[in-house]
Amino acid sequence: MKSCFIAAQVVFLLATMPGIAESPALIPRPQKMEARDGFFALLPGTKITAGPGSRATAIFLARRLKTSTGYPLTVDGGASANAGILLTTNSADAALGAEGYTLAAATNLIVIRAPTQAGLFYGAQTLLQLLPPEIFSPSVVTNVDWNIPCVRIRDWPRFKWRGLMLDVSRHFFDKAEVEQILDEMALHKLNVFHWHLTDDQGWRIEIKKYPRLARISAWRASSAIQPPRESLKVAEALNAHPAWAAVASSKF
Repeated sequence: MKSCFIAAQVVFLLATMPGIAESPALIPRPQKMEARDGFFALLPGTKITAGPGSRATAIFLARRLKTSTGYPLTVDGGASANAGILLTTNSADAALGAEGYTLAAATNLIVIRAPTQAGLFYGAQTLLQLLPPEIFSPSVVTNVDWNIPCVRIRDWPRFKWRGLMLDVSRHFFDKAEVEQILDEMALHKLNVFHWHLTDDQGWRIEIKKYPRLARISAWRASSAIQPPRESLKVAEALNAHPAWAAVASSKF
């Protein structure tokens, strides 16, 4: 108990130290960030302007914002804007690299600028984090002031390879769960998805394009083949026993 209390005190002190607790809180923390006075209010009439080649990212942002705000934000094309949200690659600093971006939020205009569409996409993810946490609700939330603090951000990744591995050979996930993991990866700017589909005992997933994978690699000298009727008996036994049935339907 004493060690837990000391640990809690350390966490509190670190969180209150200047330079440690930073507002707004973004994950990962941008390379450079300067908070300013005021905020940008996201409203139903806010327009998103997409520069040349940036429409796909603008549409993604509009749809993502609509999920929780309910706002039918429009996406228009254009090289510049005086109000709303602008996503553009024009006049972007090439030194930011393939995934870097700048984000400048003023009271009437937010500009996300990047040399590439990947950078614009990560800038859009930062914009989502600048909003109240209700923005991540899977359904519309009312009575929320969708305000974005005025800020200037210049950001680029420290590491080229930022990955996450998902092991589905022992731990099973459905399609919706995998898609949610991919969304979380994008939000936190992870760019490599390592999908561990099968273990070293053999490749036992059929892929029509690569038939020899399963035809050759699915077998080992020690592999045991169980007749289908025996497998059916095992399944029937599991279903007949309530405790086993519960375990069989669980995700490990």
